Amino acid sequence: MSLAKNKIILIIALLVCLLFIAYNSVYTVSEGYTALLSPSITLRKANLLSKLPQAPGLHFKLPFLAQTMLIDMRLHNFTCKKLSLLTADQQALIVNYYASWHVTHAIDYYLQTHNNPQETKEQLTKKINLLLQNAFAHDTRNAILGKEQASLLDTIREQANKQIKTLGVTLVAIGFKSIAFPAEANTVVLKNIRKEQAHIALEQRAIGKANAENIRANADNQVALQLAKAKEEAA
Repeated sequence: MSLAKNKIILIIALLVCLLFIAYNSVYTVSEGYTALLSPSITLRKANLLSKLPQAPGLHFKLPFLAQTMLIDMRLHNFTCKKLSLLTADQQALIVNYYASWHVTHAIDYYLQTHNNPQETKEQLTKKINLLLQNAFAHDTRNAILGKEQASLLDTIREQANKQIKTLGVTLVAIGFKSIAFPAEANTVVLKNIRKEQAHIALEQRAIGKANAENIRANADNQVALQLAKAKEEAA
């Protein structure tokens, strides 16, 4: 009886082990992701990495000898607020922009960023900011504001993609959310507008006063002529 009981316990233990091994041999890749297989810590010194990213679906791997790393291949978006840029005529502009990117080469992306979207965002922001600074520094404020912004941003996106090629990502779009003057510049502009409006109002009042005097003088002349005519007729 004791022997049969031991066999049952052994079978149960074996089934649990098999289930545990099976569980660690299967992994799922969701839609919009890909997966890389990395060796375990003991083998990682060999610097081995799967060169075939796994497509969405159910996959199998060697249990305990490989680890799966999911890479998000979907579109990522971020914004940069209040970037101060100086134009060629030394005029400051405050720029808010957005950018969209996605992973195009999973292995390069993992090796360069360790699958860290935040680190990727920081690197992309630095590249875009520098390119925008260079572009604004070569044009005057009026020229930049008068330019077709889509063409300018397409050029910057193409230049950035050449620089970030080794990251395994691609910039899909860059767009301005707003381009504004600094707060102190807005104060100066508002002051100048008010000064100009006050000047126009003074001119209008002066013109109105002159017109009123002319009308009064004409009326006095008409009265004088009428009185003179009446005296002639009475005589």
